[in-house]
Amino acid sequence: MSTTTGCFLSYKAQREAIEEMEAKLEEEKAQLDDLQAQAKEQQASIMTSVNNTKNSISAYSGQIAEAQAQADALGNQIAEQDKNIAALKNSCRRKSQNPVLLRNRHGGTFPR
Repeated sequence: MSTTTGCFLSYKAQREAIEEMEAKLEEEKAQLDDLQAQAKEQQASIMTSVNNTKNSISAYSGQIAEAQAQADALGNQIAEQDKNIAALKNSCRRKSQNPVLLRNRHGGTFPR
């Protein structure tokens, strides 16, 4: 084998090794591109879930605020009715302590 043939074989072997390495790198790049696409899909899915969760929290917060406002209004009504009941009780106590005497047609009196 001559030196030229040896150089040619060495060149050919190096060229084949480079081509194999390029093919392997392209395959790895394709795999990385797939992984990147999957990561983007997962990120989009997670962002959708986050947004849905935020919307749910916002809706529940609105419902809670509405229910709190109703509870406050009912509490105010109860307090007002408690005042009315207390006033009626006081009125009844005063009437029972100071009975009004009415006269009947025969001149007699009786409590109201």
